[in-house]
Amino acid sequence: MKPTGPADAGLAGSWGSSSYVVLHFTGSRVELSGGGTHCLGRAAKEDGVDTIRLTCDKKNATRTVGRVYGLTDKAMTVDWEGTGADSFFRSDDTAS
Repeated sequence: MKPTGPADAGLAGSWGSSSYVVLHFTGSRVELSGGGTHCLGRAAKEDGVDTIRLTCDKKNATRTVGRVYGLTDKAMTVDWEGTGADSFFRSDDTAS
């Protein structure tokens, strides 16, 4: 899919999950680390949904395309294609 606009500004900052995955958003840039994997990519609106597209250092990485749901100041869910969903919680004070 093609991006239809910028990702929500509320994504900015660092987010952690109970599965030891960390996402860090700076503008449209996204970095994922955890589970022995490091990925870089972009976030943008696709069909009205914030979507993350990543390229990872491991070819068998499972978190490469995800859609963000339920974004609040403190939490969000990312539904990863083919992997399932992770709940993330803000791990910085960006939204204070």
